[in-house]
Amino acid sequence: MVGKGKSLCKKISFPQYKNKSSFPSRSYLRFQIVEKYAERVGVGAPIFLAAVLEYDATEVLDLAGNVAREN
Repeated sequence: MVGKGKSLCKKISFPQYKNKSSFPSRSYLRFQIVEKYAERVGVGAPIFLAAVLEYDATEVLDLAGNVAREN
């Protein structure tokens, strides 16, 4: 019997603070599951996606900063 406030299954915990990412990896998991990008989504997939997006954002901002400094 499940008491008040107890869940039947164990929640998947995402160490957003352990991977030092400023992008929310938990919401990426939710989007991947809801939008059905794949039948199965691994635990490391949203963390990898957050890392790739963070890298791309820093590269674009770095290039934009260089262009702004030149002009």
